[in-house]
Amino acid sequence: MTSIYIDTELRRTAPTTGSWWNGFGVTKYASTTASDTQATSCSSGPGTFRGWAETRKVVPPGYTLTGPPYEAKYGTAVAVACGLNQSLAAIPTDSTEVRIEFERVP
Repeated sequence: MTSIYIDTELRRTAPTTGSWWNGFGVTKYASTTASDTQATSCSSGPGTFRGWAETRKVVPPGYTLTGPPYEAKYGTAVAVACGLNQSLAAIPTDSTEVRIEFERVP
């Protein structure tokens, strides 16, 4: 790949909306992978949170993407509460892989 850009956010969706934690965005050049992650402290809860990510891909000259150059996706909304009587053990790990396919232009 010529470059892969990824940016992530963690967004609070309940009980109030409008709070989010932005990523810094990561650009990888001449790489086949890129990753980013976001988190916040338990003091931001209790609440319901979901992740969001966007990617932009640029292929080398002479190649073309078989899919879109830009994608954005939301993760699963998860209720989080911290403290002595709550547990984070049951929270699922939510991860999405974006497969990039491209082919040589004839």
